[in-house]
Amino acid sequence: MSYGWAIIAGSKPNSPAKLGFGMRNLTGQCEFLAQMLEKTIRQAVPQEIHFLQKFDRARSAIAEVVDLPDRKREQLLMRLHKNGGKLARKRREGEFSELTEQEMTDIESAYHEAFSN
Repeated sequence: MSYGWAIIAGSKPNSPAKLGFGMRNLTGQCEFLAQMLEKTIRQAVPQEIHFLQKFDRARSAIAEVVDLPDRKREQLLMRLHKNGGKLARKRREGEFSELTEQEMTDIESAYHEAFSN
């Protein structure tokens, strides 16, 4: 027994008159998808690449100031990024208490320098 793409409700299988090969016209949706893909490729991807380059520069600059385990350095970078390049006093005294004031000043400066370009 064979069926078509869509069988009209209540019809008998294999009845050519009753098989509905209803193909929807999705041209508009495809055109919209193509426009969104083009916009992503032309705008969002270059912006993301630019951000990642800055983030990598900041990561390298922090590594030159102080030697931290990778995970701790990533946490520090995320905290700086979320707080506009400054580490909150609570974080300085808690999570990053091993860093001196001079190291923190140098790290914040390195972060700002990496993201200023």
